Amino acid sequence: MTFPGSGNTWVRHIIETLTGYHTSSVYCDKFLQPVFKAECDDSFNWDTSIAVKTHMFSCWWKRAIVIIRHPLRAIMGDYQRLRTGRSHTGVVDPQQWKWDDWYGLSTRQCLRWTAQFQRIFGNAQTPGCGNATDFKVFFYEDLKTASGELNPYFLDELLDWFGIPKDDSFYECALMNNKGHFARKLPSNHPATLILNDTETHRRMTEAGCLQAYNYLSSKFQHLKQPQNEQQQQQQQQQQSSSSVAAAGSTNQAQQPGAQPQPQLSTQPPVQQQQQHQHQQQQAAAGVV
Repeated sequence: MTFPGSGNTWVRHIIETLTGYHTSSVYCDKFLQPVFKAECDDSFNWDTSIAVKTHMFSCWWKRAIVIIRHPLRAIMGDYQRLRTGRSHTGVVDPQQWKWDDWYGLSTRQCLRWTAQFQRIFGNAQTPGCGNATDFKVFFYEDLKTASGELNPYFLDELLDWFGIPKDDSFYECALMNNKGHFARKLPSNHPATLILNDTETHRRMTEAGCLQAYNYLSSKFQHLKQPQNEQQQQQQQQQQSSSSVAAAGSTNQAQQPGAQPQPQLSTQPPVQQQQQHQHQQQQAAAGVV
């Protein structure tokens, strides 16, 4: 369950590659059917697939994977789809780009984004209907590593949620073939690349409330942890090793319980030590302690 433009189709590809099971959809999208063989499953219960794609936010679904993508990026992707005949990979012709059209549609979509997620998960004042259902929430931005590779912890969480044992061959296949078939590539000189830093877009989306709603959800649900790269692992091991050495040094310096006190070395000159020893012997002979 996702808002359009949030990576639903890509996640379906990952699920199928990881598990070996088909996924289906409530839409019967003819563009996707050649790739997703169960796309047009006519069964009302969709009982021939492991998961069903939907953009319908409802607690009618008693169990669902929810992908939350930053609303600005999600709406950017969906705008391209809506303005290219609902193509999953199409990009608006730069010569036909109209900022007024973007502002109007993105504001309406921002309001829709907020309403749909609040219906399920509520807000700071009102709980949503999703508290009594089994929803597994992922943030789209967590599903890849900083280098752009698929986050293996995402695969682990999926297998655990589906209750499927790990198959090493499928697991490696999902890691290696993680691009999918419907990635939209935006040219670097396209006007849409300016959206992320466009102050008017941010102003409108702030007023519409979806940016605040995203921040609320981001604090409400736990984010997927990121794997450490080799350099980070080496630094962590070095820090742990340094801490162990420091702790061992402190332990050796501290006196152990029951240990005999160490003899103290005298700082007196040898002649004075000999005279003091003779004086102590004379006192002992006289019975003086």
